[in-house]
Amino acid sequence: MHARKTAVLAAGPLVVLALTGCRAVGEPEIATPSSASSGLPIPFSALPMPSFSRPTVDPAEALRDAEITACTVDSHHLPRIEVKVTNHSRWPTTYFVDVDIADESGARLGTGLADVEKVAPGQTAAGEAPSATVVGGETISCKVVKVTRYEITTG
Repeated sequence: MHARKTAVLAAGPLVVLALTGCRAVGEPEIATPSSASSGLPIPFSALPMPSFSRPTVDPAEALRDAEITACTVDSHHLPRIEVKVTNHSRWPTTYFVDVDIADESGARLGTGLADVEKVAPGQTAAGEAPSATVVGGETISCKVVKVTRYEITTG
């Protein structure tokens, strides 16, 4: 049987009622990770988490891992930028790809950022670099200006 806890706070004409530990009749109880023997919850720090190394790759070397595969303007006059990354490392890797957006004359309009997660060694993955830059014309150019990669060493 579950106990119900009720707290009432009265401040002049305002009354606030808070219910905790309640569930509707017939509603299933929410399971939490627990130790079978003790029934106690597992501490968050004991859950397996990936460990990211700091970026240790020369930025020029990381640039070779990413390329632009599409750079167009959608019907809402927003850039649509697609990137492809190839993991040349020996660990699963998460990539952040910074992209500059320019107009027909080469003037910089804005940026986009792609987040491509958990790319296996030797594999290629696609991602999008969203941008809120409103584009006046129909022709833009996109250039990868920085690639940051984080190797996932555990988890």
